[in-house]
Amino acid sequence: MRPAEDIRKLIKNLNDTTSAQMDERVRKNMLQALAESEKTSARTQPRIGRIIMKNPITKLAAVAMVITAVVLIGINQFGGSSAAYAITDMPELLGQAKTIHVKGWTSALKVPVKEEEHLERHQVEDWYDMENGRCRTTGFAMIVMMPDEKRLLVKAETVFDGYYEMQINHSNKSVTFYKLTEFMRSLYIRRTLDRSLEAISLTPEEIADFEKVGQDQLEGMEFDVWEKKTSYEQGGKEEKFVYWMSTILGKIARFRSWEREQKAEGEWRLTSERELKLNVVPPEGVFETVPPPEYTLNNTKETASVHRLFTQPFGWRDSVQGEIAIVIALPNGVAIMGWHAEDPASDSAQAERFEYLEIGGTLPKMCVEIAFGLWPTYNDQNVTYVGRHLAETQKDGRFYEWAIFVPNKDVDASRVLRRSKVRIGLHRDNREGVEAEETNDFYVETVVIQEDEFDLFVRGAMAELSDERVAPADVTYDNVINLSGEIRASMEE
Repeated sequence: MRPAEDIRKLIKNLNDTTSAQMDERVRKNMLQALAESEKTSARTQPRIGRIIMKNPITKLAAVAMVITAVVLIGINQFGGSSAAYAITDMPELLGQAKTIHVKGWTSALKVPVKEEEHLERHQVEDWYDMENGRCRTTGFAMIVMMPDEKRLLVKAETVFDGYYEMQINHSNKSVTFYKLTEFMRSLYIRRTLDRSLEAISLTPEEIADFEKVGQDQLEGMEFDVWEKKTSYEQGGKEEKFVYWMSTILGKIARFRSWEREQKAEGEWRLTSERELKLNVVPPEGVFETVPPPEYTLNNTKETASVHRLFTQPFGWRDSVQGEIAIVIALPNGVAIMGWHAEDPASDSAQAERFEYLEIGGTLPKMCVEIAFGLWPTYNDQNVTYVGRHLAETQKDGRFYEWAIFVPNKDVDASRVLRRSKVRIGLHRDNREGVEAEETNDFYVETVVIQEDEFDLFVRGAMAELSDERVAPADVTYDNVINLSGEIRASMEE
């Protein structure tokens, strides 16, 4: 493999001779590089999971960013058969980053809405302390009040100092504190960083729809500008998405979106913007969990409740209730999901449903059925999943099922799996008034991990939902990989 400096020189030469044919070749090479990356030897493509970083928090935050910010610009090596990337050194750069700063704004309808719908800007700013596992994020939520559909805009801010989370509601000027366990602290950093970077990341499938429209300089560095336009028949709007991509570092530094009415074909209206920078010195006190003056305290650090592992609730009007605790995807797309469901109206005890389960066997006959699938970031409609029992744990009187979902072929989870589509339907238990066909679909946040993070996130999550705080001994990375192979073989029979 050529040294990084040689690769940069090659990219510089490409930039000096740009053309439509060259742009198309770069795009094809980029997608080919992504498709062939799994075949590249360990000597030519260092594994993200093996990069040495200063502490576990730094490592998991950096890996999260690498997973989310997909490879963007690629070239073919001259005289070689495997792919090389401009982003080759990116994991090391991220591992050495002391801070990550994402700043920008997005737009939403003004509240209250008058005769015409007007948009207003809302600032978004996220800070990450990679060395000490701290973060501060801002955002807002639009809540539609029923039945009159009155809109309520809630502006919020969250500060995590490594031990406590402080949620600030700027709309009603209140503050709430939460404690986090050791496992939840690791998961908190990973999820928060993933959410922040998702707005400016692209999958290879999405990249294929963009075209290069020019070049620009940001703080003295050259960036290629890539654009995509999308029309929506429903609503009659047209959107434009533009990314500034560094051909040297292989990263996105800026993202902007515009919209306009299709029929009008008038001026484009800028609707959002994000910029990402590394190693910016954060303002003093930005990670301190000190409530703003004159804000109402809903509790204190001393009385704060413990954040429990929880992702998505579900339920029905007849009192069947449950929750998806977590969904974790391995590098090959195999997913592990922990969930709980109970029906107070049923005579069957939870313990009876778990009594005769076997690893790799059918899922327990709960009061609900669960199916698993990939959300539209994956274009291959031929990918299907089969769910089998992996383990169970008990926490505070609840039985949690840990199911393994295996695709019929390898799926590069770091490229395509941002959300998991989970279909939940009532089980056929013949109770009067319950329709087995009644289902709900949820798009659940998914934690994509590397091999050496298995104990931290999979076994850690199981221990978190165990009264003994211990994961089942049989659940190891090697055992799960072997089991997934057996399940896939049975799918082909």
